[in-house]
Amino acid sequence: MGEAFRKDISKQLGREPWELVIQDGRAVVGGRAVDLAELAGKGIEAEGAVKPGRSEEHYPEASFGAHFAEVAVNAVTGETLVRRRRGSTTSCRTA
Repeated sequence: MGEAFRKDISKQLGREPWELVIQDGRAVVGGRAVDLAELAGKGIEAEGAVKPGRSEEHYPEASFGAHFAEVAVNAVTGETLVRRRRGSTTSCRTA
């Protein structure tokens, strides 16, 4: 779990981040357990990043997708209507 997220939750509970245990949708600290949903009502904000591991050097990654839209345009008014829309994306590692 992100360090910034832990800091925010522990701050709301008045404790240090290292004291906090997050398990089964609850924040547990000092014998007190609080649902994360209750804390989220007070607002939780955090930023994070994902860095590639060592496997990036050995297995190239690729992603691709396709999108389709059926659109109708009124010839008089110029009003547009999206009748159908579909998109599909995927990613993979290649050896």
